[in-house]
Amino acid sequence: MIMKNHTTTKMRRIIYILFCLLFSGISLAQNPTPAPAQSKTILYIGGKAHIGNGSIIEQSALAFTNGKFVFVQSSVGFKAGREAYDTIINIDGKHIYPGIIAMNTNIGLREMELVRATNDYAEIGKINPSIRAVVAYNTDSKVIPTLRSNGVLMAQIAPEGGMVSGMSSVVQLDAWNWEDAAYKTDEGMFMS
Repeated sequence: MIMKNHTTTKMRRIIYILFCLLFSGISLAQNPTPAPAQSKTILYIGGKAHIGNGSIIEQSALAFTNGKFVFVQSSVGFKAGREAYDTIINIDGKHIYPGIIAMNTNIGLREMELVRATNDYAEIGKINPSIRAVVAYNTDSKVIPTLRSNGVLMAQIAPEGGMVSGMSSVVQLDAWNWEDAAYKTDEGMFMS
């Protein structure tokens, strides 16, 4: 009787350890890393493209080179040489939307409200024209993956506080550090 109880307890511990190991990998799966730079020319054919100005192209052709749009047009009668593209993807029945740019935010500058060390959105003093928000930008912010998965691809990060707060910058939300994230630095002076 004592042997049987000992074996059962041992099996339960082994199952518990295996269970913990299995699900610990899943909890780490939600930390997306930045995508590598695009090295191929990609053509998407057939999707419904929402242009961003209110117009919609029902059957579209979209081409990317070096991570940027080369063209967006109707695929009806599209006769571009398919050999010019490394990858051609048929997206019939799918919708394509432009990425969103979040304006005048403190994304990456503020993490936890009650922990002062994680809040880099404001400096002490009333006049701070030399403050650059981009150097305080934290690419490891827990908010950024949520924003990216919802279509926010860029953000204008701006300092706050004082009469002259400092300079804002536009950053892409898919980067390893602030240098990689900087799309346009020191693009505007913020004042209150």
